[in-house]
Amino acid sequence: SGYAGCKLPLSDNDFMVLVTPLAQQTGEAARQTAINQFAQSNCISMAQLMMLSTFLTLEINRSAFMKANFMKVYDLGNYSSAAQVFTSANYKTDWTTIADVADPTKSNPYLMNQAEFIAYRSQVRAIAVNPPITPATFPTVPTEQWSA
Repeated sequence: SGYAGCKLPLSDNDFMVLVTPLAQQTGEAARQTAINQFAQSNCISMAQLMMLSTFLTLEINRSAFMKANFMKVYDLGNYSSAAQVFTSANYKTDWTTIADVADPTKSNPYLMNQAEFIAYRSQVRAIAVNPPITPATFPTVPTEQWSA
């Protein structure tokens, strides 16, 4: 739904047939290269991009893959659902701080409270860089507020 980054995504059946060999690649680096090439060469849906990202074990690699390829997916309007591929709150909130996600000319729906996520990440970073002597109250992750 919303803006489209490509004309028509692969059918789910075609996608599953084509990605089976990618999942069998040995090693994180080989899988990352293979899925990047696949995403760059095919029109895929956000759900398919999310599935490809799960071929990667490390969230840092998953994040890099998603960021590099999300603007090419068919259904950019399903952007918010992609945070599900991350288990760490840091990666989930990082996903919501990508510049295009809050730009109504590039994303529909768009994130209306991106500034809250940027502030949250800044607070977490401050604790990580300068740990307090006494236990600090950890900042609360903001709730996503998407345009209608």
